[in-house]
Amino acid sequence: MLRAKRNDPCPCGSGLKYKNCHMRADQLGASREANLSGGEALLLTDLYQYAQLPRFNTPLFEAFNLYWGGSFDVAAADALGQENLRAMLEWFIHDYVVDGEGRHVIDLFIADRAGRYPPEGQALLAAWAASTMGLWRVLAIVSAERVSLVDLLREERLEVYSPMLAHNARVGDIVAGRGVHLGDNTLLAPMVSLLPSEYEQPLGDYVRNAYRLYAEDHYQASWEAFLRANGHL
Repeated sequence: MLRAKRNDPCPCGSGLKYKNCHMRADQLGASREANLSGGEALLLTDLYQYAQLPRFNTPLFEAFNLYWGGSFDVAAADALGQENLRAMLEWFIHDYVVDGEGRHVIDLFIADRAGRYPPEGQALLAAWAASTMGLWRVLAIVSAERVSLVDLLREERLEVYSPMLAHNARVGDIVAGRGVHLGDNTLLAPMVSLLPSEYEQPLGDYVRNAYRLYAEDHYQASWEAFLRANGHL
């Protein structure tokens, strides 16, 4: 539910009108919820609850500080808002190593609980586990369900199935999120972010430079390995 009218002051206190500040982020969050199937919503709820079990308290605390660069105290996490916290938690579940065997929360969830779900749920879990973060520019809204993107890191074009993105994105927007390959489709994980076109060059340059430094220390480096290790960037 939207929190203010378009021309009202934004509730965040920035002094900007709502339409020029948090309106699109709120619209994206509402659309995200509306476009989740019942099975996907249940799977996500179970996965998020699993990630917050006491066994993960220490790695979750460490991951929180890494993700936010030490800028926020865990005790005041609620001030970040649910959208930001869910984006951080999605990254923690998929990318943060939580044990000495190099496993992630989603790997342990699959080992412990995947058998409880039907085949389509197990297939989605496997696709999520293999996904990595990415950065794209919107080229075209192809239909009510599909969007054409260009990968700003790998310099490849692709078409993704994402009713949420098709409904909310504009040509030129920058998309940050997880690319998920499921069968013949490329999907986007739920906590995708939309950024203004002005972010393309500085954000792209920042990530590409980080990859260059990573490649200097990692023989035969790949974007997949880099993004799995550095998706928080």
